[in-house]
Amino acid sequence: MGRLAHHERLSGRRILIVEDEVLIAFDLRECLRHAGARSVALAHTLADALPLARKAPLSAAVLDIRLGSDCVAPVAEALAERGIPFLFYSGQASDDPVQAAFPDVLVLNKPTDPEAIVRALGRLPG
Repeated sequence: MGRLAHHERLSGRRILIVEDEVLIAFDLRECLRHAGARSVALAHTLADALPLARKAPLSAAVLDIRLGSDCVAPVAEALAERGIPFLFYSGQASDDPVQAAFPDVLVLNKPTDPEAIVRALGRLPG
């Protein structure tokens, strides 16, 4: 698929990226913007991510499972309560308890081509 197809898939969407590695977060943001996302919010810590997950107007989210010593589970729970789809983008083992708590959520393992994340987000409802 070319860039136009990606652009059409994310056109108008508001995406939250929760990622503690700043360079990864910036790369993802740029890729999602080029794919047509209307806005891309970044959160590098659990404290930054929770208010966004609870109240920000969002279409979808990309969540790293571990944020330093914190776990992203409260963010995933807040998004799930609001019906906002998300995927995990993580270097954690497949038997991580957060993944077990959300067995139907897609997990993309680091490193993954950002275009694969665009395609995955394009398949999420919303």
